[in-house]
Amino acid sequence: MNIPLSRMQRDDAFANIVSVRDFNDRGSRDPYAGFASRAGTGDFLDFGAVDDPKAFSGQGFGEATPYRTNIVAFLAEQNVVLGLPANDKRSTLVRLAARLGDQAGLSRGAVLAAMLRRERLGSTAIGHGVAIPHARLEGISQPQAVLATLRRPVWFDAPDERPVDLLLAILWPKVDSAGFLRALAHVSRLLRDEGLRESLRLTKTPAEALACIEVFEEKIVHPSDGDDPTSSEPASDLRASCRLARVGTAPNDLRSRTGQR
Repeated sequence: MNIPLSRMQRDDAFANIVSVRDFNDRGSRDPYAGFASRAGTGDFLDFGAVDDPKAFSGQGFGEATPYRTNIVAFLAEQNVVLGLPANDKRSTLVRLAARLGDQAGLSRGAVLAAMLRRERLGSTAIGHGVAIPHARLEGISQPQAVLATLRRPVWFDAPDERPVDLLLAILWPKVDSAGFLRALAHVSRLLRDEGLRESLRLTKTPAEALACIEVFEEKIVHPSDGDDPTSSEPASDLRASCRLARVGTAPNDLRSRTGQR
């Protein structure tokens, strides 16, 4: 007798098939798939370096990039998922790859295989319950991203051994290594801030999550005179700013992105 499988079971079975068929092909690894060094040797990006404003702004990378590297430029409201169900690291990646593949017009299997290959190089968890799964792929003309909070934290081989419940998954055009590195430095620095992390975990809607990111990106990229862009505002202050942005004081491009008027 055939027993129908739940969607989660089908996704997990699919992940196992992909991992056996594609994931073991080490020879096809993209040396730039992960946090590559500025020299392009495939070494991990030093997360300590993202405290350097030049690394964050991209001035530390000599090549120009045709894409904007701020998150709200390539993260749409429909790609913010709050309370995503997942049992473990692999099932989390399956769900993120499915969304990224659908929005990029790529095979879900190709996206998942690329993300799994990247995880094989080292976990994309950066600590504090955050992970940034990512890959560069051919066949896409614009960066794509999915922001997700998990219903339950999952083990992600994080450096601080803390389970992950907040993820920003990124696909980047393969031709643009400079912009890719710049975007990763940008994202990792933002998500290292406690105020933003806790605000995203407490948001109730995708629109509010985007507003929070917009507020904090503005704080980091264009700090007011006398502000320390590396300091963290209390989470309560940042959430208040997020709410103000969401109800009408956000820039016009953010309000149009989230359907506000």
